Amino acid sequence: MQKIRYIDAIFQKVDNAKCYCKGSLLLQDLLRYSLIINELPLAQEVHFKKRKLQNWVVRNNKEIIDFYNKTLNRRNTTYYNRVHGKEEKLNNAFEILVKLNLIQSAGLAPAEKTGAPITTYKYTKGGILLALIIKIMNSKEVMNITRREDKIIECRKGLEKIYLDVYDIIDLAFEVKDDSPVSNIFYLTLFRKCKAKGILENKFNTVQQNPTREYEEFRFDMRNSYERIAFRGYCEECKSSQNVSVRYLDLMPRGVTNDLRVDCPNCNSGKGLFIMPWY
Repeated sequence: MQKIRYIDAIFQKVDNAKCYCKGSLLLQDLLRYSLIINELPLAQEVHFKKRKLQNWVVRNNKEIIDFYNKTLNRRNTTYYNRVHGKEEKLNNAFEILVKLNLIQSAGLAPAEKTGAPITTYKYTKGGILLALIIKIMNSKEVMNITRREDKIIECRKGLEKIYLDVYDIIDLAFEVKDDSPVSNIFYLTLFRKCKAKGILENKFNTVQQNPTREYEEFRFDMRNSYERIAFRGYCEECKSSQNVSVRYLDLMPRGVTNDLRVDCPNCNSGKGLFIMPWY
């Protein structure tokens, strides 16, 4: 039986440490390539060949760079052979992103040397969105550790552009058409209000960056419940994070900056579970 993969694989950290594990950093680098080949705001999807991605990753992934720079013999390894040496590792990580629907096949294109048809791929909007979130997290980390004022100002200006790119991707992801589900209409309206009020920039630090496997399974189990939305909130009474489902109709009258409070399923406290308004 194949192992089920979850988004939290991209954000797993080393035990008792603040740094990400090597496998997560590799997945993050595979996603970062989406911002190299796609010009934002996204006018059209760019297709790529897996080998192009692998060539970029062996030049930019710290673990792979350190491995080949460790000894003189390895340092002289050509990038062609580096890709072959790490091909299984790169392919395994690539397949995780495909299974998470962050990368999709996009058709066929002729190989550069043989002309034989090979599969091309594209990043989904979810993949690009995660790459932007990773970029925000990295920029904030730089701001937290640097003492250079010019570097902090540079990061802040960069963040302003990234936030706009995030909104643009969300706009595209929840594009409303005649046959769009009501969830698209709700989320698009919500995020447009957030954009107008600057809520994403002000409250991004409080978002749960590493969605738990339990929450993802909860959302998956609700995939056929078209009248409700899955949320994860924090109960101020029993001091725990809980999964809850809320009806769309209960959300619509509420302002985008108003707190959403519901009954906690763990301690049954009335309106004790707090959910961020733009979660």
